[in-house]
Amino acid sequence: MSNDRREQILKAAAHLFARQGYHVTTVSDIAKEAQVAQGTVYLYFESKKAVFEALVDETLDLFKSVLSWGSAHISAPDVAERLPGIFRRVLGLLAENRILVRLMLTEVRGADPQIEAKLLAFYKDVVARIAEQLRRGAERGVLRANLNPELAAHSLIAVMERMAALIISEEEPDLDSMADEIARLQLCGILAQPALARF
Repeated sequence: MSNDRREQILKAAAHLFARQGYHVTTVSDIAKEAQVAQGTVYLYFESKKAVFEALVDETLDLFKSVLSWGSAHISAPDVAERLPGIFRRVLGLLAENRILVRLMLTEVRGADPQIEAKLLAFYKDVVARIAEQLRRGAERGVLRANLNPELAAHSLIAVMERMAALIISEEEPDLDSMADEIARLQLCGILAQPALARF
């Protein structure tokens, strides 16, 4: 039951932080949204920052699992056929967790130096994981030999972040079209095929 109450508080706080912002939201607001006494919030969290940090951890765990799952498939021999499905699953997970995604994109950055440091560590870890998969793909001849794994990893994350922003801004995003276009962009770029010869 205590876990249920904790989740109830976190869910209420996530909605408030995403809707009105971290700095404006108070513990009193969270208690009212969760339909509990203010003292109940303090039974589980010592401060508003502790509530926010718990949500940040949950959000980063989600992003890490999404990105790690996707990156684990990009060095497969049949990656060209699998890529649209990979991106579709990743986008689907982001769409299912809109509140946490909105929190990540709008409130986490700049909220607190400690949380900012956690975010930087998260990105460093995820970039390293994706880069390692890309490096393996290049070594196997699945991906191009002159690939810069670290820069490519940053690029993939940037694309997924922008797609996440699109997902939370649209009522019914076309996830299939988004996944297909990301896959085409990764596989073919934006140039007509004859122009690729120079690269």
